[in-house]
Amino acid sequence: MRTLLENGYKTSAGVLNVLDTDYEVACTLGIPVISEAPFSSITEEAHKANLNKINDASVVILSDAPFGRGNLKNLGAALMALEKGIVVIVVDEKPIQERDFTNGYAQASYVELRKRGAIFVESYDRILPILEEIESKLGFTRKA
Repeated sequence: MRTLLENGYKTSAGVLNVLDTDYEVACTLGIPVISEAPFSSITEEAHKANLNKINDASVVILSDAPFGRGNLKNLGAALMALEKGIVVIVVDEKPIQERDFTNGYAQASYVELRKRGAIFVESYDRILPILEEIESKLGFTRKA
């Protein structure tokens, strides 16, 4: 998040648990974030707020997070972004098989994301070059 801001990209965060380190970082950086109660599944209200934010996005970045039943809606949100023609970048540093605590649902979602055209990167360092590569093609501008 910090790197995106430092490079002039308008940045927001999707649904994050209030005890999550990413939530703390987003708040510290002044990044708008959709929060969820600790140790809770994403509520329908938070999911809808996330989908509304995604509607205003040019690019969605799905982090290299572990997936359990509580945050599966974030995968659905990424799939919805692709359906709307929004570029989705998936950070896949650690194989999804090692981060999937959903009996394979997250893995199946990753297969679907790949099929639908999500851009998979092996590290966070690859995000900026990809954004710079697609920036002119998409016609969006950086608005920090």
